[in-house]
This record gives sequence, structure tokens and C-alpha cells, in this order.
Amino acid sequence: MKVIIAFILKHYFLLMFVTFEFFSISLLVLNNDFHNASYFNSSNSFIGQIYENYSNLTGYLALTKKNDALAKENAKLKSMAQISYMRYDVTNGNSRTVTSFEPQYEFIAAKVVNNSVNKRTNYITINKGSNQGIKRGMGVIFNDAVIGIVKNVSESYSSIVSILHTDSKISAKINSSDYFGSVIWEGNDYNKVLLKEIPNHVKINQGDTISTSAFSSIFPENMLIGFADTSENDNSGLFINVEVNLYLDFKKLSHVYVVNNLKGKEKIELEAKNND
Repeated sequence: MKVIIAFILKHYFLLMFVTFEFFSISLLVLNNDFHNASYFNSSNSFIGQIYENYSNLTGYLALTKKNDALAKENAKLKSMAQISYMRYDVTNGNSRTVTSFEPQYEFIAAKVVNNSVNKRTNYITINKGSNQGIKRGMGVIFNDAVIGIVKNVSESYSSIVSILHTDSKISAKINSSDYFGSVIWEGNDYNKVLLKEIPNHVKINQGDTISTSAFSSIFPENMLIGFADTSENDNSGLFINVEVNLYLDFKKLSHVYVVNNLKGKEKIELEAKNND
């Protein structure tokens, strides 16, 4: 208390000056229409800017939650779509064909938390792991386009071998002709991959759609990869190498969907018996 009294006595004149100044400005503003309007307009503008910035911040935070919720909803819709079901046509004793569908794929939404495109061995990290049902070897897509394949899984995270990885090899086809080969990345332009093993008699048109083939145990058929650009014979002269412009810009990835092929294990185990 003594300190406060000493401070007031020491700065008595300054405090009186500030008090009278504040009182004078208040009288001026309250009794003068022009100053009154100017003050409140400035005040409203300042407060309005604060509210706007606050609204933008809360809106941004809310948008992140909305995006996550939307991604989960899209995963549910994908799991319900026709592409997620295997079709069976069975002819009964009356020679009547009965069509039935059985679930084949389910999708798990995830957020990208790390990503690289400028290395020869690029990986993507997502915020879902074994706790959400993700396993090694599952495919990863976005907007019905190929991203890569899950390599390592922890309880809450997974790392993905991007299609932009020199060890990546994905079965793909040319949609216009159904000729198939393998898509690889040579480690150069992150916007381009190479479709190999296409017979040299196949006509390649610029802009032809390249997508996953039906031979994959990882991806559904017709998942987009990109569009044919240029082509040339390989060293053997028997096959064509097709340069493909990727459909997705991997620098803009924020969300993905992990593909669980419910029939994939059965197919792999059956095919493994051929090597016994």
C-alpha cells in the first residue's frame, strides 16, 4: 500500500494530466457529431477486423474437422459403390441367370502428415495404422487415382511407397485397347511415370487413359494413373515404353483412401500354389 501511495505522489502531475486529457477527449467526442462519428467508425472498423480475423481462424480450424469428416463419409460411400462389389452371374436349373453381388473392397480415409516427391525413393506418411485396420500391402488411392502401396504400419501411422518410388511397380493397362504392362518411375520428373512391356504393334495415341488392370490384387480395376504422352521402342525392339503424365499432382496431397481388398489374400494364396 505504501508503494502505491509513493507512486501516486511521485507521478501526481502525470496522472492528473492523463486524467484531464481523457476527460477532455471524452467531452469532445460526446458533444461533437463529427468527432463522435469518426471515433465510433474507427472503433467499429478495429473491432470488426478483430472479429473477422477471429472468424477466419475458427473457420480454418473448423474446415480441417469438416475435411476429415467429409473424407470419412466419402470412404463409406466408396465402400457402398458398385466398384466395391464383385459380381456373380449364376444360372439355375431353370436356365435363369441370377446376378448377385459380394463385397470386395472397403476404404479407410486418412490424412497425409508427411510426403516427398523430390527423392528417388519417395514415401508418404498417413495418420492411420493398425488400430484402424490398415495392413502392409494395401493399396492407397485418391479421387479414384493411384497413390501407392502401404509398406510399414504402426498403431497410429502408416508409411506408403509412393508411385514416385524407383522400386514401385504397378500393373496397368491402356483403356482404349486393354493392353497391359507395368508402371514404374525412373526417378526424374515427379509428374511423369513410364508404362513398360506394351507390344510394339500397339497403336498409342497421345492422351490415352492409363489405369490399373484387372490383374492387381491390391487396386480395383480402372483406378486412374494418368494419360499417355510420348512413346518409343525399348532396347529389345519388341516392346514400347509409354511416357505417362500423372493424373494427380502429388505435391497437393492432403487426404487419401486406403484400399482393403477383401478377396486379395485368397487370390494371392491361390496363385502361390502355382509355384509349389
